[in-house]
Amino acid sequence: MGATLYYLLTGRPPFDAPDLQQLFNRVNTDPAPSPRALRPEVPRGLAAIVIQCLAKSPGDRPASYAALADALRPYAPHEEAPARPGLRLVAGILDGVVIALIGSLWKMSQIDITYNAGQTAATGAKWWTFIVMLAYYIVLEGFGRASLGKLALGLRVRGGGANWWPRIVVRTLVFYVPNAIVALGLWLIGPLSASAPSPDTKFYWNVRDMAELAAAVVVGVLTLALFLTARRRNGWAGLHDLISGTRVVSIAAARGRQTAAVANAAAIAQTAGSALGERTYGPFLTAVDPGDRVHARSIVAFDPVLRRRVWIRTATEGTPAISSERRDLSRVGRLHWLTGRRSPGDNWDAFEAPDGAPFESVCDRPVDWATLKQRLLDLSTELSACAADGTAPILAIDRLWLRGDGRLVLLDFPPPASRADADGTGEPAVLTPSALLSAVVSRCASPLRGAQGGRAPMPLSAHRLVDRLTSATPPPLSEAAKMLADAASTPNRVARRRRAIPIAMAAAPMAFIVTVALLLVPSLTRFLSSPNTEVLPWLDMLNKPAPPGSRLADPEIRRALETYVAGRFASTLHDEGYWSSRMMQGNQQMGQWRRLAADIAARHPSIDAAEVARATTIVAPEIEQQRRNSEKRSGGFAGGVVIIVTTLLLITVSLAVIASAMSSLLVPGGLVTRWLGLAAVTSEGREVGRARSIARTLVAWLPAIVWLGYMAASPKIQGWVPVPSAPVPSTAAMLGILAIGAVWTIVRPFRGPHDLLTRTWVVPR
Repeated sequence: MGATLYYLLTGRPPFDAPDLQQLFNRVNTDPAPSPRALRPEVPRGLAAIVIQCLAKSPGDRPASYAALADALRPYAPHEEAPARPGLRLVAGILDGVVIALIGSLWKMSQIDITYNAGQTAATGAKWWTFIVMLAYYIVLEGFGRASLGKLALGLRVRGGGANWWPRIVVRTLVFYVPNAIVALGLWLIGPLSASAPSPDTKFYWNVRDMAELAAAVVVGVLTLALFLTARRRNGWAGLHDLISGTRVVSIAAARGRQTAAVANAAAIAQTAGSALGERTYGPFLTAVDPGDRVHARSIVAFDPVLRRRVWIRTATEGTPAISSERRDLSRVGRLHWLTGRRSPGDNWDAFEAPDGAPFESVCDRPVDWATLKQRLLDLSTELSACAADGTAPILAIDRLWLRGDGRLVLLDFPPPASRADADGTGEPAVLTPSALLSAVVSRCASPLRGAQGGRAPMPLSAHRLVDRLTSATPPPLSEAAKMLADAASTPNRVARRRRAIPIAMAAAPMAFIVTVALLLVPSLTRFLSSPNTEVLPWLDMLNKPAPPGSRLADPEIRRALETYVAGRFASTLHDEGYWSSRMMQGNQQMGQWRRLAADIAARHPSIDAAEVARATTIVAPEIEQQRRNSEKRSGGFAGGVVIIVTTLLLITVSLAVIASAMSSLLVPGGLVTRWLGLAAVTSEGREVGRARSIARTLVAWLPAIVWLGYMAASPKIQGWVPVPSAPVPSTAAMLGILAIGAVWTIVRPFRGPHDLLTRTWVVPR
């Protein structure tokens, strides 16, 4: 098997030599070269399986053909289907979030609240971001065939032929043509914004904001234009897919079939023992003699040469021989014809005797949708094939056989020892292909219709298929096959990562706000407590006119205070980088402080320690007052940070609740849920309506809605900023309850707590 797989993958045998002796030695001693050495596009895992089959020691090879089949199943080509537009859109959003997060983290690492990086660094950051976007896709899709967004949704990039890396580079460059066009446009209008009078004028900011807004709109429109070529028939390929010769496919998890009982060696030996010395049919032995019965019968016989069981189908004299088309059939959905005879007194045909059991004897056992889907695919494939080549037998439910490996077989006659064969009452009523499919579905699908026993219902497409096939007027075979293909391409169950994506998208802004606050608070605290910042209250005191009767009205004390500032904060007064930093720009008062600092530095170029000590003694009351004010500012700063964070969370949560509610009203179950190929359904397996959809969303956001109500009822500053009495505990409780619900939903992806309360389930669409 390993040598055959090797040859099929590479076109060469694993070992070769000019003569038999050398070939024998190589097979016994040399390790087989990897198939990737001859064909690099062979997946590493598949190559490893082939090499394992070729291991010298039997113990190192797969333990059985079943184990080998399980190992090979993930590489089955039918497990790939073109990725639907909704999945690609969500993957693009996730990739955009990742790239934006990388850019944000880089910018945060470059934040220097003391010094200004300047316009050159800002321009460099834009180019750096563009390069990161290109490298992100080229590296990840080049090596791993998927970006992080595609990987999360089970998508992969595929491309036929060689030159994989050039294809990926072309694909990425074409995709970012809109960004390049907009970047060039912004670079060309750069002089326009640079010609503004000053960075703090309204004209400057309006031009800049309008340019960035227009750029975002143009990039979005041009990016969407890349997908004007997307059609179902071309695998939803965008322009960048077509130009690069690549496609994005969805990888479905491969699944083994449910196996039936398999005939073992003891059963074969028993058949051989009972058959010896009885009637023969050509080379086959059987213990049954049909005598002069009029009607044909099916008999279990034994092949003593190949040590296997066979089925003998006896026929009445004058029955025509089986057609050449039927004799030559070699499909898994039909029995293989072995041999036959037509002569006076001896009319029969021999077929393989499959392991397994009659379908009628096992069809009432509960099965999941994945098993039923495989059986329906087997049956519809064989029905379509035999209709095309003219080998269709009489169709009846008692002429179906379930092999031991789970494959459904269409029989030409009732199996041996079956009730239909024993009755001998003639041929059964002929069913149409659609009627046979309907009969199979009716026998197997009833346990799957609901969600009994805590089990999720069938996928929505499967439920529609079952309803259609079991209706009073089932569809013709061609339509049923198309519906079955669509249902079969749907995943069998809800993947946890797909349920996690909408939760992550809703939680990302809140997590970002909390994370930024935790990262920036220590930095701002250090900034406010640094010597550079401590000089600002003193400059503010010196900059203001002294109130009548105050100590600063005394020129002597004022000079002492200026001397104290010049001596203690000399480095800050002379630090041009500090006064040019972003934190010190854009405020008129900051400009006055900067000019005052320059004047003090000019009047006191050098001060000795004795002068500073003398000035410190004189202004001791002012120093004590500034110390108390600093303690108050620290407490006010902490409270201000809490107010800012809760206000930002209030805005973010409000937008998330509104967006979720609007999405649920627009599309039952939610827009992102539909894009992900999921659906919210009732206990009967039907998609929810808009009323239950919005109720489900409001229940999911109930902790946030209660928190928003609490914030709305709190006292306000500036007319709208809430100042609740317990902002931190209430916010932590809200976020904690939402987090518990999110974890529950991910752990049980087909039914979160909001589904439990609204009696809904989430299933593949």
